Amino acid sequence: MATKEAQALEARTSQTLEARSKTDTTYKMNKEEKRAYSRKYYQEHKEEICARWHIRYQKRRAVINRYKQIKSCAICGNKDFRCLEFHAPDGHLGRAVSVLVIHSWAKAKAEITRCIVVCANCHKILHYEEKYGNYLH
Repeated sequence: MATKEAQALEARTSQTLEARSKTDTTYKMNKEEKRAYSRKYYQEHKEEICARWHIRYQKRRAVINRYKQIKSCAICGNKDFRCLEFHAPDGHLGRAVSVLVIHSWAKAKAEITRCIVVCANCHKILHYEEKYGNYLH
């Protein structure tokens, strides 16, 4: 999406949110009414919501790619950001950074700071050694 289109969409979105907050009566609704209202709102504004989500996702992916461009594999030194991945050295089996980027930016940043950056080959080797030990079957 072009930058001008993104800016126009953000402007429309902020205007919509401002207008909606002045007349928002969702605080008076019960749980089922809020759910129905949210579904109806999503269906009426699906294109804008998806466009906002896509812009947010692209920005977050760009930040992660820039981070990986300044890093290299902690094991072999490979600097190609396209094959670098995040590995949790403490064995924590939380959600992957690629999943967290979609849902929670704060959780994604916390996971990134906890992880080490390794290339895909070294990452596979690390997991193999964690599972089977440092020997071949």
